[in-house]
Amino acid sequence: MRTRGRMLLCGAMLLARFCMATAQDGAVDISASGNNASGLGIVNTSVADIDKIAGEEVCFTLTAKDKNGNVIRSWNTSGNPTILKLNNSTANSDTSTRTWNSDPLGYSFATITHNGVPLTQSGPHEWSVPATEFDSLGQCRVCLTDTKAERGVQIEVNPTVPYLNQLTELMNFGAGGTTNYLVEITSHVVGKSAVYQMRPYELVVTPRDRFLNANTEAMESRFSARWPGEFDKSIPSLSDIFSGSVFITGPTNYFAASRIIRELPADSPQYIIVYKVSDQTINGRSDDFEVPGHAPSPFVLLQPRDHYALDNTYQGTMLDFTWEKPIPADPYTDIQTSRFDPRTSSDDVTYMWNIVDSISLTRAERIASNNSGRDPRITLSHGQIQAIMRNIAGAMVRRSNLVWFVKASDGLSTTLSSPPNKDQNQRPGFHIHIYEWAPDAVQSVGAPADLNLGQNYPNPFNPSTNIRFSVPATGRVTLRVFDLLGALVATPVNELLVGGTYHATFDASQLPSGTYAYTLQFGDQMLTKRMTVMK
Repeated sequence: MRTRGRMLLCGAMLLARFCMATAQDGAVDISASGNNASGLGIVNTSVADIDKIAGEEVCFTLTAKDKNGNVIRSWNTSGNPTILKLNNSTANSDTSTRTWNSDPLGYSFATITHNGVPLTQSGPHEWSVPATEFDSLGQCRVCLTDTKAERGVQIEVNPTVPYLNQLTELMNFGAGGTTNYLVEITSHVVGKSAVYQMRPYELVVTPRDRFLNANTEAMESRFSARWPGEFDKSIPSLSDIFSGSVFITGPTNYFAASRIIRELPADSPQYIIVYKVSDQTINGRSDDFEVPGHAPSPFVLLQPRDHYALDNTYQGTMLDFTWEKPIPADPYTDIQTSRFDPRTSSDDVTYMWNIVDSISLTRAERIASNNSGRDPRITLSHGQIQAIMRNIAGAMVRRSNLVWFVKASDGLSTTLSSPPNKDQNQRPGFHIHIYEWAPDAVQSVGAPADLNLGQNYPNPFNPSTNIRFSVPATGRVTLRVFDLLGALVATPVNELLVGGTYHATFDASQLPSGTYAYTLQFGDQMLTKRMTVMK
């Protein structure tokens, strides 16, 4: 209840009066008419608000009067237009063009009519009443229809005058009966309707009247979908929306997760339907939405570079293997799962370093990267590298030709690293040659008497072969490979060695088929032999 301004008693009806000065001695008075009056009253008497359902009319009678309250009967020929302004209503500001459940209106609006015909709008919430719409008694009946469920709506006459009441009673519009549901998916992807596979997403369901106003009527409801069997039940906090009926009161959110990838244009998208148990014509359907996968982002290997030769002879040897860490590391990064909760979620991407023998690509070692797999780096010591060589070979070895690569995982999907260039041989990673200089077989009595270079075995070969050689004393030893034009194509050995017998492994995977020369140089001595690569 609230105290109003100037009130007049007219039979058994309360007339709320407010005026606009349109001339020095005239203005327009408006009063509630028909069954819209809320009771009896006189000047300065408290009156109740006008309560209506959205879409119902509230009618008023405009009466032209002078400042003393006398009716001006000739207003239709001598008066000016009257401007009616609607306050505290957000109707007509709804820009949505969506329709739900075949709703012909699609959005909320407000209008003021005279004799059932909408008055001309002079602004988003203003209407003009020409003086010619008044009858010979100086009166004009107008009706407001407001389809937005809001409280405290008022009509104001402009411009105002200081000695007259300018506002109607407050009008409260409530939502009508439920005729449809608004079913909204909180998308994981900006700019499209999409949620990631096996990641929780929000479903917001709102019962609404035919003007799209949310109401609080308890609705016994059920859920269905284009493919109901594709929803997961194993993730904590998910809502089992397909288990039976639920009562929905006002906007209510649920959480679901989809197990099956559905991406356009290859797949048909998913959608979810909500309907009233007692009347399935009252329903709503979400937009079609995609369910993309979210494998970690592609990344490339960095260091050590391809075909790096690692001398693991010394105890203090340490080596970092590094790779790119893309940003974001995974598509599911900084995702706001709920519109009601600003917190975001991200996948925890971890890396597994892999190294395999270069021939079979099957015997392998796998180790999580630094920081429990979170860093794009793994640091290995002399002992760890030695153990890797032994485990892959199945025996103690001094040389290994290996291939290393990395797998990134977000717990559901895995992405394999790729070299930074397009490898025609489709290798899974970078080659690395690891060696420890020590005699494979030393003569029993002292060092060999002469420099010796053996024939490679096997020969012909593809892609690797062993070359046995002996040096008579400590000194710089160089083993080189040349093509038949004399161009240097590889240097398998370039080290200071003690006198003894050794064998080196040469990998020709990057060379074309053909005959090559290999030379062993020790001091001013040089030996040469030929070998054949056959692919």
